[in-house]
Amino acid sequence: MTIHLASTQGASPQDRTDALASRRGSISVLSAVIALVLVAVVGLGLDTALVMTARQQLQRSADAAALAAAAKVKVSGESQSSYARTRAAALETAAAKRGIGRLYTEASEPARRFFERRGFILLHRRDFALAGVAIHNFAMEKPIAPARDGE
Repeated sequence: MTIHLASTQGASPQDRTDALASRRGSISVLSAVIALVLVAVVGLGLDTALVMTARQQLQRSADAAALAAAAKVKVSGESQSSYARTRAAALETAAAKRGIGRLYTEASEPARRFFERRGFILLHRRDFALAGVAIHNFAMEKPIAPARDGE
């Protein structure tokens, strides 16, 4: 849209009024277009914010469901040690496939024996206080042989 400003010098009062009305009309159209664009931008911003909020709520719900499911898994007695052995073997296999050469853990006193049976070696005992209570655990590691092709 092009607005031409005509000289009103020497023009009749009616011509001046017509020129002014023409400019007002152009400004009104331009204002309406700008208002429409602003409303569209604000609407897009609000929609984006609502989508992001919904996504965060869904992620929190999925996280809560996963934690609740994990809390429901109860393993006891002999099945507990079988479960732990299976998980440890799967971890060692995955580490070997990814080329990880060494596994490291900080084991409690009872878990120390489990890891020693799995081939972990004791690096050192760690003594520290937690909430003012003196406790300890054991830093341990196990070298992992790289996986051979086809494993």
